[in-house]
Amino acid sequence: QSDAVTLTFALIVTKGDVSDTDDLNVVVAIPEPTVPVPPPVRLAVTLQDGTFIRISQPAEGSTDLLQQFAGSWGRAEIRKVDAVQYELSLAATQPLKHVWFPWFPAEYACERILYPHLLGLEIDNHRLSPGVWSHPDITVYPGPMVFPGAVMEHTNVALGVFATNWPPLQVNVLYARGTVALRYDEPIAAGQNRQYRAMVVDAAGDARAEPWHHAVEPYRDWLRMNMAADGLLPIAYPEWLLSAHGWSNVQLEDYDDP
Repeated sequence: QSDAVTLTFALIVTKGDVSDTDDLNVVVAIPEPTVPVPPPVRLAVTLQDGTFIRISQPAEGSTDLLQQFAGSWGRAEIRKVDAVQYELSLAATQPLKHVWFPWFPAEYACERILYPHLLGLEIDNHRLSPGVWSHPDITVYPGPMVFPGAVMEHTNVALGVFATNWPPLQVNVLYARGTVALRYDEPIAAGQNRQYRAMVVDAAGDARAEPWHHAVEPYRDWLRMNMAADGLLPIAYPEWLLSAHGWSNVQLEDYDDP
């Protein structure tokens, strides 16, 4: 059976000076590895007084392509633009301090989080705590973040989360155990509207590439398309850079005894 394995043991029975050996076959069931299910794309808001509101229950009549939400904070719609992109349209009815989009109402059972801070971080998900977000000093894009997103990876699948606003907006890429969230810190006054876009990519690995590679590819293609449309690609690299043998970055600020 595909979900079982047969183990053979040697059973030795000793009688006086004579030993008889028989084979004993034991069938041990091996459960199929659990594949994490991507949580639904939702939003959250922080009020001016610091109250955090999770917005996870769509209004009646919502569909997979268009989800509607309403509350004392305002109204919102999450529209699925294509296979991987979502657009949030939000109308505030009271002042908002932060908008979290996407925000996920459940954990993604990943093994690690790949986080593009400076040269990149690989973070063990099991060492994180639920609801304890990463320090905001390292989360800002543009800034210490190379691009506005991160990837959660589990064995042979991955979930990529990226901001796809063009022109790019300042955003904080936050992580906690089993989740990544994008937080916009521009205050929104009562009566104002905002729109944000995000990409959520559910990908699997194969013989060609690791799962996180496939999770990043749609964002890479989207970025190249928009940069080319605005005349930012191709980049005219100087000849001295093209002919250089390499580049090394050595960070010494955290060494007590250099």
